[in-house]
Formats: sequence, structure tokens, C-alpha cells
Amino acid sequence: MASIQTYINQIKNAIYGKDVRSSIAEAIEKVNNDNEAYQTLADDATTALKQANAIVAGKVGIDDTNVGLGTSYSSKKIVDTLNDSLENLFPGGTNILRNTNAGTTIGTSGTWETGTWRVWGSGGTREVVNITGAPNPDIESATRMTITGTSTDSYSQRNIPLVSGLEYTMSCYVRLISGDGRGYILPYDNTTNAAIVTSAFTATSDWKRVSCTFAAKGILSAIFAKSTAAGVIEICGEKLELGNKETDWSPSPWDTGYNKSKITSLTAASSDITMSTVSIFKQGDIVVGSIRFNISTAPTTNGYKLITTLPEGYRPSRQVYLPFVGNVAYNQASYISAAGEIYFYATTAIPTAAYFTLAINYGTFS
Repeated sequence: MASIQTYINQIKNAIYGKDVRSSIAEAIEKVNNDNEAYQTLADDATTALKQANAIVAGKVGIDDTNVGLGTSYSSKKIVDTLNDSLENLFPGGTNILRNTNAGTTIGTSGTWETGTWRVWGSGGTREVVNITGAPNPDIESATRMTITGTSTDSYSQRNIPLVSGLEYTMSCYVRLISGDGRGYILPYDNTTNAAIVTSAFTATSDWKRVSCTFAAKGILSAIFAKSTAAGVIEICGEKLELGNKETDWSPSPWDTGYNKSKITSLTAASSDITMSTVSIFKQGDIVVGSIRFNISTAPTTNGYKLITTLPEGYRPSRQVYLPFVGNVAYNQASYISAAGEIYFYATTAIPTAAYFTLAINYGTFS
């Protein structure tokens, strides 16, 4: 969240109406300058300003209980409204990447759903090592990448369900052990099989944090790489979070051993639907996961209902569209309603023997 406590204190301590208006205006300007991508939520803060102007117009001061004028407004209510808007304005901080500090072996396959990592390039070697003097005291391990020839080496976590069109930030710590320190972090779109951004860095002997911000297109692979020049670097504290603000590393709430809520089964809306795998996690207001299913009889109409309703607490505050993991030619606009109903929307006839996977990623906050 933006650092606005100073502005909040100004609002609370203001004596004269003009000071109240000025303080709230400064806070809103701070929010707007920090993150214009969430303009809709910023409008809520603007509404708070309009309420303040209406309350203090023609008055000498404003108190914390009731200012009269036949209204129920107070400066405390204005502050609370503004604070609530700002809390929702910066929902980042939650690490979407899984098992970033568990010393997990980097294998030949690795997906977000299983919390595993995989080799992406093959131009060198990589190993998970214990580290001392970590940039964050809670980080215990790093990936050491060694290049001896002229090929890039990298590792990744694949099939990460992101919301198309929203901004995300990907980051990590890097440091140089020997030789050349160049590398990059790369958010890779699985739908188009292309990099969204290639963000280069040069590691030095001291740990430093590097990051990039990008607009998601749907399913993502998060790639961390050492460039082609010979050298050894270490990478730790990998993170992927919602929003355009980089925050320090934290474990994923969906990792084993951390507080989480999970759905592993759902009732299909029709006997034609078979649920193969349901894996939906919730931490706070963020819901992520996937649903793998088969439809034995091809739908004759679009908007085919898959799930009658999700449990309370897992429903979005408004209708949200759900991206596909693979089979994208058959799906363009599947969605979940505010009532928790999930609909499959096919643009072409689907093969009845095929299984499909919908990615789940949305917030339940209003």
C-alpha cells in the first residue's frame, strides 16, 4: 500500500475546513500519482473528497463525531473511507510464486499447481545452495547458476494463472560469485509462446534486488536466467505479485506449512461434466488455482454452466473472466459470476474426449 499515514494524520488533525480539503486532496494526489492503473478505486477516494467538501463548506472547523448540516458524515468516516479505498488500491505483496525458499530440486518439469521448478535452458548448470548473509533473514537458499560456454541457462515455474490485462511485478535478489554477472528475468506468456518483457540485470558482489513490471496476458511462465557469458551468479527471493510496486520477498501463502484454505472438489452443474482435478487456494482476499474438466456431450450453446456455485468466501465481488491453460482455441470468454457460477464459453466445437483446464485468479474484495 502507498505510504499515506502522514496525509491521514493531516486530515485527522486539521482544524479548518480549508485544511481538511487540502489534506485530503494531497492524499488523493499521492494515490493517483503512485498508481494510475487502479483508477476505478482511486475514484472512491475522490468521492471521499467530494463528501468532505460538502461537509465543511461554510464551516469554520470539523469534529470527529458529527458536523451537523443534517448529515451523518464525520471526519473519522471520511478518513475511514479514504483508507479503505487505499487499502484496495495496492493489493500486491502476496507472493504468487511457490516454493521459492524450500531448497527444491530444479527438475525437468515444474508447474505452479505442483509448486515445482524446472530447467528452461541447458547452457550451464544450476544447483540449490544454502546461503549465509542473505539479503532477507528469512531466505535460506539460492539457485547458483554456472555458465562455462556461450549458451544461456535458466529455470522457471510454469502455468501460473494470472488475470489478463492486470499489471504484475516480478523480482528477485541477485549477486555475482565470479566472472560475468549478466542475466535477466523474463515473464513468458504461455498462450503466445513469447516473452512479455525481457528485463536484463548485471549482478555484483553484493546482493541487489531487480524487478520488472508487465501486463499479463493470461497463463505465465516465470523465467530466471544467466546470460551467455561465462560466470557464476546466485538468485534468491524470487517473487511475483499483483500491481506495479515491488515489495520484499515473502513466502507464498499457498506453500505447505503456511496458512491457507483449499477447495479440492466441486459439484458439476450437469451429469455431462466430469471434474478431473480441482485445486483452488484462498489467502486473504486472493483466490488462485485451477479446474480441470471434461464435457462428454459438446455444448450446443455458449455460456455452458460448469459449476452451479462456489462456496461463500470464494466468490468474486463482480464477474471475472477465466483464462485457459492450453486449448485456447476453444475458449475466449469463460467466466465466474458474482454468485459463484462458472460458465464455459466455446467459440468453436470442442472435442468431447478432451480435458480442459481453467485458471483461477481473482480477488474477493469489493
